[in-house]
Amino acid sequence: MARQPGLGNRERHPRDPFAVDREHALDAIRLDWGSRYVLGADLNGMWWGLRRDGRPGVSAGSPDALLAAITEDHREHPVVIP
Repeated sequence: MARQPGLGNRERHPRDPFAVDREHALDAIRLDWGSRYVLGADLNGMWWGLRRDGRPGVSAGSPDALLAAITEDHREHPVVIP
């Protein structure tokens, strides 16, 4: 395989185009919800948000599903931080 200028190591280690960049996704969700939820994701694909007011949190299988779960959770029971 001929190297193309500017590809670097990508020709030997292609990036999965469907892979989620966990930290970037968490940072994007934290922009809106980080003051109300502690957010994280594990290596098994579980995404979670722990409420900062001590009530039960939410979890989901993707960052989009987590965002939807947080939005619904907060709509039903707004996070109140004493």
